[in-house]
Amino acid sequence: PLLDAAGKRSCVLGVPGTYPPEPINGVMVSGFDSPVTTGVDRSFVYPPERFDAVRDWPFADFQEHAIGPGWHAVALEKLLAGVARKCAIAESLLREDPWDFFMAVFGESDTVSHHFWLFHDPESPRYRPGFESAILQVYQQLDAAVGRLIAAAGEDTIVGIVSDHGF
Repeated sequence: PLLDAAGKRSCVLGVPGTYPPEPINGVMVSGFDSPVTTGVDRSFVYPPERFDAVRDWPFADFQEHAIGPGWHAVALEKLLAGVARKCAIAESLLREDPWDFFMAVFGESDTVSHHFWLFHDPESPRYRPGFESAILQVYQQLDAAVGRLIAAAGEDTIVGIVSDHGF
């Protein structure tokens, strides 16, 4: 509402606590804490006419409760694919419209750290070998995504990177 009042255009992708999306001067896609789901439907998107452009915006599209054999391999693949899909969508939106404010949430760094720290930290009492490079892989892909998004936004863009908590 503040940016709208100032006549600014905004694109807000995947921010938690934004369901239902507010009518804004731009585009809003609600975040992962929307009604129990693993993907976006029209009710997550404002304006709904932009749904086709963001329909593949992923949340954690795998269950996280019954972790057994093979789970980590599938989860890592989906996390990496999620970063790639989010980056492609955000990059496309950055290139097609002039934005005064653009925000995209990539929660994959959080998810990979929660579920793969046991492979990463030999000092952890839960440590076990197996996916030692998983966190690094996700962070490298996120770093590449940030580079692509900065390039799409232009060099005069002010960029902020934040985390809800660290690992």
